[in-house]
Amino acid sequence: MGAYSSFQIGRYAFGDIKYTFDDKTMSVFTNDSFFHEEDDEVTTYFCKMKVSRYKYRLDLMGYTLIRARKEFDSIFRFEEYFEDIDDEYIPKDDVDFNFFVEKLKLFLSNEQISEPLYTLLEYMFNNEWPNKYVYGIPVSDIRLVVRVILEFCDEDEDVIYDVTDLIVSGYFIEEYDFVSQAHKNLLSMGQLYDKIIIVTEGKADIGILKKAFELRYTEEKEFFEFFDYGYKKLSGGTDEVLKLAKTFETIGIRNRIIFLFDNDTAGKNELFRFNAENFSYNMKAFCYPDLKFANLYPTYKNSKFSVENINGRAVSIELFLGSSILKYKDQYIPIEWKENGQGVIQNKERVKKRFYKMCSKNPEDIIH
Repeated sequence: MGAYSSFQIGRYAFGDIKYTFDDKTMSVFTNDSFFHEEDDEVTTYFCKMKVSRYKYRLDLMGYTLIRARKEFDSIFRFEEYFEDIDDEYIPKDDVDFNFFVEKLKLFLSNEQISEPLYTLLEYMFNNEWPNKYVYGIPVSDIRLVVRVILEFCDEDEDVIYDVTDLIVSGYFIEEYDFVSQAHKNLLSMGQLYDKIIIVTEGKADIGILKKAFELRYTEEKEFFEFFDYGYKKLSGGTDEVLKLAKTFETIGIRNRIIFLFDNDTAGKNELFRFNAENFSYNMKAFCYPDLKFANLYPTYKNSKFSVENINGRAVSIELFLGSSILKYKDQYIPIEWKENGQGVIQNKERVKKRFYKMCSKNPEDIIH
């Protein structure tokens, strides 16, 4: 009979594969999600992850509902799709992405379905389709179909990939690293995922964000890449960000790209210019968000002290480093207004050095 691996999405069985496993659905798991359990002298081997986490990781990889809908709209052709089914079974409703989602949910539910709907669902989702249809849905990747099915599940249900039969039957050894090998296989074919690129106004912001990911977002960091200004010998600044966006647009880079501006006057102006360009959907720009404590923040101009709202005027990345970094003798380090109207935190380099020192020695002491 052979040995099989089986993939289960919550309450929905997604089918078995003989003698091996599917790299794409396996690659979403992590090494810490692989388990083996012993019960009555039987050992089972499987990857297990909550629906909420599996969905989150798929979204970070770029396999989102938005992408599934876009691909469907691009690939689906009504006449071509239904050319091999009798007219009496062809749906009379508007056939769009939502139609496919509703019918897929019904097909997977194992409810008793009468004709002519039964034949239609069998044709749509239980057919031997060419490569352009994944599980009967006109999208390019099985991970997009899985992302759709995850919407039918409760967040605390489990996604399980069971490889017990493969190991017990001797096709894979017990120590085999299924997740890492899936990554290697897909990477060699260019099918793993495209990392999200983050572009900021300069090297200083990139350094701080990298450190934040290392300390706070250990799971997410594998999905992000930070643009290296040093490698490209670029100076940075708001103008440089817009130039880079235009370059990426021209060469047709397919990665999702996030452009980040300071929450100050220059950043707000550049964000307006960015949005006016109507760049591709894979490129988005944001200013750093407003901060509550920045509504009343100490400032200096020509040696005159005042307390002002600096949101939208002088909020740079240093303002997000936490009160343990920003305060000296229990007072916030002031913003100093320059002659050109730009606001800069005093002792900026010292503030950053203090942040990196605390990160290396006592990161748990960083207070937000």
